[in-house]
Amino acid sequence: MAGLGVRLVRRDGVLINLDCTDYMIQINRNVTTVPVPFTAERFGGDLNMVATSIRLNCIIKDDNCPDITASVTSALG
Repeated sequence: MAGLGVRLVRRDGVLINLDCTDYMIQINRNVTTVPVPFTAERFGGDLNMVATSIRLNCIIKDDNCPDITASVTSALG
C-alpha cells in the first residue's frame, strides 16, 4: 500500500517511521536580474539565497499490524 519508507529523526534522537505514498521536493533560487540600458542585455546576480520545501504524503498508523494474528475465532457467550 505505501510506497516509500521515511525515517525522521527528532532533535532529541527519537526516530519517527512513516509510510509515505509520495513526496515532493521544491527548490527555488533567488537570482536577481537587472536590465542594462541601451544594450538589450541583462546582468544577473546570484546571492546564493535558496528557499526549499519538502512535502510528504504519508499514512499515519497508531497500531502495530505485524503483531496481529489472523486466526479464526468464534464468540463465546
